[in-house]
Amino acid sequence: PAPRLVMRSATEIVMTADPWRQLKGDAKVPKGFALFAKEEGSGVAVSVNNVGFTGSGIPRPMGDKIIVEGLVPNESYVFAIAAIDDRGKVVQGIGETSVPIVALLPLPTLLIWGHLSLSAHQMGLGDLARAAGLPMYKQLVHEGPDRQLWEQSPLNKDFLNMDAVQRAPAPVLRVFVLVLSILADKADENTESADPFLTMLPKHKARLHASKKLVMGMYIAVGIDDHSLACRSAVQVYNLLLPLLRKKMQHEFLLDALLVARQALRVLLKAVRNNEAPAHGNSALDPEVRRTVCCISRAVSGILEQLRMPDLLVRFLEDELDELAFVLARVPVEEGEEGE
Repeated sequence: PAPRLVMRSATEIVMTADPWRQLKGDAKVPKGFALFAKEEGSGVAVSVNNVGFTGSGIPRPMGDKIIVEGLVPNESYVFAIAAIDDRGKVVQGIGETSVPIVALLPLPTLLIWGHLSLSAHQMGLGDLARAAGLPMYKQLVHEGPDRQLWEQSPLNKDFLNMDAVQRAPAPVLRVFVLVLSILADKADENTESADPFLTMLPKHKARLHASKKLVMGMYIAVGIDDHSLACRSAVQVYNLLLPLLRKKMQHEFLLDALLVARQALRVLLKAVRNNEAPAHGNSALDPEVRRTVCCISRAVSGILEQLRMPDLLVRFLEDELDELAFVLARVPVEEGEEGE
C-alpha cells in the first residue's frame, strides 16, 4: 500500500509505512523499508530512482517515521514505499504511489472548526453550524455562569479572552467574527413555552445575550481593520434588538445593550475617520450603517426619556452631535461626476 502522511510543514513531510504483509509463497523477509519521493507531474509513478530529496532512498527499520526535507512550499509531492532485505535489495518491487501531498503548514484547528461552521450555515444546517462554532467561542471568549435575568445582565455574562484574541492570527479572527454572527442568528428559537409570558423573558434574555456576541465581533473586526465586517455586525445587532425596541416599555437591560453597541460603533467610526482621507469624507460608511447609527441614537434617547434620566440624556446627546454630523454629512462628489 501507499505510505501514510504523519505530519507536514512548508518544507518537510513526515511519512510512515503500514505493517509488512508477506505474500503467500514468498520466502524473503524484509529487514526494513525505504521511502521514495518526487514532485507531482514529473513522470507517471514513483520509482526506486527517485532519491533526490533528503531522507528518501535510505533503508529504515520497520515502524520508523521518515522525514523528507528540502521541499518547496506549496508544491505537491508523491511518495512510495519499498521493502528492503538485509542486503539492501528491494523485495517484491516498489509499492503504490500516494496521492499528491502539498508542502504547507496545516490549518489551525480553530480555523477548521470555523470553516466547518460557515459551510454548515451556507447549507442550511443550523444546529451543525452552531455546534461547530462552539470550539472557537470557548477558546476566544470567557463564558460566565448562566444566572437568572434579575441577578445579572445578559451583557455581562461573556467577555473576550483578550490573551487568546491577541495571539490569534487575523484569518482566525476574521472567521470568528462570522461565526459569532451565526451563533447570534435565531437566538431565541429554542425558548418556546406553553405560557406566552414564560416564553417572553427567555426570548428577551437570549436576544440580549446574542447582541453581546455581535458587539464582541465588532470590536474584533475593527481591531483587524476589517471595517466592512464590523459594519455587517453593527447592522445585525440593531436588527436583533429591533423586536425589543417595538415594545411599549423598555427595560434598562435593553438600554445597556444599545449603549454597548453604540460604543462599538464609536470605535468603528473613529477608525473610519482616522483611515479615510478628508476629501473622501464618510464615503466608507455603508448606508445601512448610517441608518443603524441614527436608529440606535434615537432608540437610546427615547429610552432615556422614558426612564426619566434627563441628565444622562443631555450628556448622551452632547456626545452624539459631532458623530451624527459626520454620519449624516453629504458624501463628496468625485471630480468628473458633477453634471452627470
